[in-house]
Amino acid sequence: MSTTAILSAFSVPGGLRPPKDKPMKKPKPAKANPEMCAEYDFRGGERGRYARRFGQRVGVLLDPDVAEVFTDSASVNDVLRAVARLVHEDRRQRRKKTPARR
Repeated sequence: MSTTAILSAFSVPGGLRPPKDKPMKKPKPAKANPEMCAEYDFRGGERGRYARRFGQRVGVLLDPDVAEVFTDSASVNDVLRAVARLVHEDRRQRRKKTPARR
């Protein structure tokens, strides 16, 4: 019995072409973020610039009638601390009265 070798060859002279620099497929357009407007430009921005200050202070806009009573931040803070103590105490009292669940 005779053995015949089957060779495969390319029909293009010179073999395979070198790969192209760019693929033929067009890139898919990036999905637009619905919360970001086209006019926003963050190229000159600095990430985390105000992060440290974020947790330090909070600005609150008081209604005019409240602003007449609380003329400075110290008076507002004093009242808020007193309310916070009352709320904390009330929660503690309620926990004592409520039986433990199993």
